[in-house]
Amino acid sequence: ANHKEVTKYSNENDIVKNQIKLFNPDVIICGGTFDIMDTIFEEIYGDSYDKMEQIPNTPKNRIYYNDKLIIFEAYHPAYRKGKVNLNKSDYCDSISQNVILWNNEKRLK
Repeated sequence: ANHKEVTKYSNENDIVKNQIKLFNPDVIICGGTFDIMDTIFEEIYGDSYDKMEQIPNTPKNRIYYNDKLIIFEAYHPAYRKGKVNLNKSDYCDSISQNVILWNNEKRLK
């Protein structure tokens, strides 16, 4: 995603918010856009968003969840700056393994 475009559309109108409401996802992966989406999540999910728990020991991605939703504050897969060096396999495995764990142990069935 183009960071400037996501910021523009999330600030100027409700397109992004309406898309999330329409799709009502169980899993959200913010590839470098969590700082923009945080306010939108608060508006959509309210108190349930504020009360989300964090999965510990996930140094490459911060992961927040409740019994209905899991949100990844992940780096964009193309991110190569600083000390973060993610290979595609580790990046994808981390996300998929945590979704499976959440689905099996934390998600409301």
